[in-house]
Amino acid sequence: MIDVMRNAERNFSTQYLGYKLITLQPQTWREHEAVTWSFEFDTPDGRKHVESVYWRAGQNDYVLYASALASNWPAMKEIYTTAYDAAQP
Repeated sequence: MIDVMRNAERNFSTQYLGYKLITLQPQTWREHEAVTWSFEFDTPDGRKHVESVYWRAGQNDYVLYASALASNWPAMKEIYTTAYDAAQP
């Protein structure tokens, strides 16, 4: 799964201005193969912050993705954390 996400990250980084990788890390999440990917990039409305986790359970892939303008990320982080804590395959 990390190889797929590294490829996605390489493609994304060439398409979005100001792209900055924060983390792209393999992990085990709830006993499933997973990858966390956090990054920022520029939009016409301002700098955007993204946090996501991708995981595989059996034959299925899942994603939890949240984004907000960097200035609004603290409020979105609370929502992301609630969703992350509640997510299940």
